[in-house]
Amino acid sequence: MDTSQITMASLEVVEEVGLERLTMRLVADRLGVQVGGLYYHLPDKAALLRSMANELCARALAAIDEVPPSPSWPDAVAQACGRLRATLHAHRDGALILASGPLNGSLGSLALMERLIELVQRGIPAERANLAADTLMAYLTGFVHQEQLQAANPYPFPLSMDEMRARFPLVFRSSDDDEDAMFDAAVRSILAGFAG
Repeated sequence: MDTSQITMASLEVVEEVGLERLTMRLVADRLGVQVGGLYYHLPDKAALLRSMANELCARALAAIDEVPPSPSWPDAVAQACGRLRATLHAHRDGALILASGPLNGSLGSLALMERLIELVQRGIPAERANLAADTLMAYLTGFVHQEQLQAANPYPFPLSMDEMRARFPLVFRSSDDDEDAMFDAAVRSILAGFAG
């Protein structure tokens, strides 16, 4: 047994029970080992989360690298954000796992942010590129987290959509249900704001 096997087992457990209910015991049970054996490789749950974040970041970077970036820098950034979003969607609670990365020292999270900054600074001055990339990452993880929450626990609105639009016309001004188009438009708006 090695760290990679523990990480993969942890991701499998999260798929079944969610990140909130992940425990070292459940991972050990999945691997058919004693809990103490896990602590030799990963000393605590924070290390386990760091390892999972590193794995998701490696997958996201691989997905970003699958397609050569567009010569247009906004297209290249939007493409990278779309691939990161897809990677997070492929894993239950992927947004939460990624969001925990920088807090617990995930080098994968830093590598992913480095790549995003590289793409962003093709069109945004270096002194604003880090803030732009950080804003994009915060938006992206928040957007995916909301999508994942809604998919896991679809809460119906207390009123019909027509009543919601009448009562909250500004909130429901855009009735576009195309999440992909909304996500892409928001990424490009963030980029335009920092580039301007």
